[in-house]
Amino acid sequence: MTQRLAEPADIAEIRQRTITGLPIDVHRCMLSGGVLRFVFKRERQSVPPRLDQFLRLATATDAQVARFAVKWGALFLCEHGFPLDLHCASLPKGTTWTERPQDWRAWADRFKALLALGRDLHDGRPWSSEGVAGALNWHPLPTRPGEIHPLTADLDALVGPGVPSGLRRAHLAGALNRLMLGGRVARQVLPLRTGWAMVDGSRWLFGALAQRLALEVVEVRSAAVCAECGRGFKAERRTARYCERCRKAGVPLRRAQRAARERRRAAGLTSRGTARVRVL
Repeated sequence: MTQRLAEPADIAEIRQRTITGLPIDVHRCMLSGGVLRFVFKRERQSVPPRLDQFLRLATATDAQVARFAVKWGALFLCEHGFPLDLHCASLPKGTTWTERPQDWRAWADRFKALLALGRDLHDGRPWSSEGVAGALNWHPLPTRPGEIHPLTADLDALVGPGVPSGLRRAHLAGALNRLMLGGRVARQVLPLRTGWAMVDGSRWLFGALAQRLALEVVEVRSAAVCAECGRGFKAERRTARYCERCRKAGVPLRRAQRAARERRRAAGLTSRGTARVRVL
């Protein structure tokens, strides 16, 4: 499949904000014998998946993980369940590659835990032992020769009230940076139909997801990533959540209506706001 060159509307303007979202490589996938089997026939997805789509895999079945992998490609996990550049650092050989659905669920769960630590840190809440273990206690050991392990301190020292926010922030930053380095997040030149642009991102699915996670934890809003389609866009105000395409398609209104219906349903009301009548 020929790569579709990005439209200028697909990315944010380089002069005004950080640009994110490289097209990612996708390889054919099928679920066989309880493992995901990928065939190296490269295609491209012009926009990476939204982070919440990946986080839902933490409680997904093997079939649901496979459906996600069919659309978005491989995480490129080694036999130990870690991204290649984090552990084995050797690309797969041959024309096929296998990964375990349980490893996908484990990484979705770790991403959720990292996001929760970031929100706790932002809101001034202390970290719990379970949260720290789930988010930070995943680094493969032993590390490669000459590599400095990012978490040399005892993780228990990060738990409870009174822990300096700077210490917690440093550990969280180390974990996020390690994920992005392992996912090959970098700055690249992206060709456009009318020129080119400098874009931050990764062509690996794991790197694209790690970058989305870092943006969410750090609460970077200048990247202007659409909450619906995931494309970058030029935001006219800091609170903008949707790109022009999705706004014209009526996405904000549909989302607001759906949220209103869910609130009324939770309150025991009908879709029109009247009390439900129970027939005995």
